[in-house]
Amino acid sequence: MLSFVRRPSFSRGCGAAALLALILTALGAAFFLGLRFSARHPAESFVAYATRLNGTTRLQVATLRSVEVFRLGDPASLLGIPLPEVIVEARAPVETTWYLDLDARWEVRRRNGVLEITAPPLQFNTPAFDVARLEYRTVKSSLWRRETPVVEKLRAALGPMARRAAAAQLPQVRDTARAQVALFVRAWILQENAAREPEIIQVRFIDEPSLLPHAPARE
Repeated sequence: MLSFVRRPSFSRGCGAAALLALILTALGAAFFLGLRFSARHPAESFVAYATRLNGTTRLQVATLRSVEVFRLGDPASLLGIPLPEVIVEARAPVETTWYLDLDARWEVRRRNGVLEITAPPLQFNTPAFDVARLEYRTVKSSLWRRETPVVEKLRAALGPMARRAAAAQLPQVRDTARAQVALFVRAWILQENAAREPEIIQVRFIDEPSLLPHAPARE
């Protein structure tokens, strides 16, 4: 409790200015000390932290390694007469890296002890083939046709085929990515030195088909 023994001998103009400066200083100190976690928009703060930590605007959240088999059937005809189909396949280890764009829209909201994160859609880099272990084989041949042109067609189609295969893996990648984002968020909170760490971090992706809450990531 403050008590004033003596009234300062300010003139009216100077006294008002000094009092206003005192109030603003006190409010500024209270804001800095009590609301450090909110001093910057939370989403902006997290994105800045993740970008600084990774040195890039892509937050890598999952890497899938699998042996993929791609098959191509090539029907043909001669003078309107169907020829036997030739089928060839390629087998190779493929690595696909999934990431989140830190330049895209992120939402961070703190509510009732839960930190709710809405992340942008998951994306993936061009799948990388282990060309040293890439193998081709003929599944079905024909005496009337050569397999080499069909193998070349398959070789040219491997990139689009691998991208379609990667896109089909999205549902199984989401849970891994969700857990990884939660780890990044928890590290960000500790770095921010927030007064109270949330007990639960909940992560969802903006393009998920369901808007229902997902299982939270606990410490």
